Amino acid sequence: MNAPPSAPLELRQATDLALAIREQLAPLCLKIEIAGSVRRARPFVNDLDFVLIPGDTAAVRARITARAAIVSDGPQILIVRLKNGLQCDFYFAHDGTRDLLDATPSNWGSVLLCRTGSREHNIHLCQRAQSLDLHWDPPRGLFRCSVEPAAQPSGHRPDTTLLASATEEDIFAALNLDFVPPVARER
Repeated sequence: MNAPPSAPLELRQATDLALAIREQLAPLCLKIEIAGSVRRARPFVNDLDFVLIPGDTAAVRARITARAAIVSDGPQILIVRLKNGLQCDFYFAHDGTRDLLDATPSNWGSVLLCRTGSREHNIHLCQRAQSLDLHWDPPRGLFRCSVEPAAQPSGHRPDTTLLASATEEDIFAALNLDFVPPVARER
């Protein structure tokens, strides 16, 4: 098993590595973006985060694991450790679906927003949603809540009404907030 790095990477080094990984995976993806601390331009980075919509999920997973040790593997996230000990987290979004009767928008914006962070900023967004009787479910999007006393301790339960999920901007707008650029998301 590979050991974790002894120290965080400086932003420039982390950015260069993240860009190289993104470039390798881009031909296999409909969409891929660097997230996490690199996207927030933190001076030091402990791991690399990516959000992607794979073109061929099996091919993307095979490419990611070809030269890395699997730490965790699930339908929405694949975590690997590179030979140098650096952890890379890959979060899978979907491109939306359409059928004859219904359409589900992409969850790209919701996953990217959550996985960019920061933790404190995500908590702030969840609290803002709750204050508006909404619910932010990061893998799915922002939902309207309905009040049902027996539903949850809060008395609210997520409704099936999806308000925003496709873009970060849509989610901020649905929360009646100005868009916050990633580098300002430390709160």
